[in-house]
Amino acid sequence: MPTKDEVETARRQIERLSDQCEADLRELIRLAEGGALKGPEGDKLSADIRQWERDTKNYFRAALDTLHNLAASEVSP
Repeated sequence: MPTKDEVETARRQIERLSDQCEADLRELIRLAEGGALKGPEGDKLSADIRQWERDTKNYFRAALDTLHNLAASEVSP
């Protein structure tokens, strides 16, 4: 079972990675929707990036939920 410090370190790392990933995807969205690619290809790329953004948020949220459950089970008898 991980220690409280290990769980906290992992939480901070996941949050840092989540913030970095979100910033990178936002920049891609800004470029794609700003006209970096025009036409159907640009529209598809924008839609794909928005889906990646939703998916990665869900992955990071699931990772944080897992850590929360680990920390809670450590306290439970």
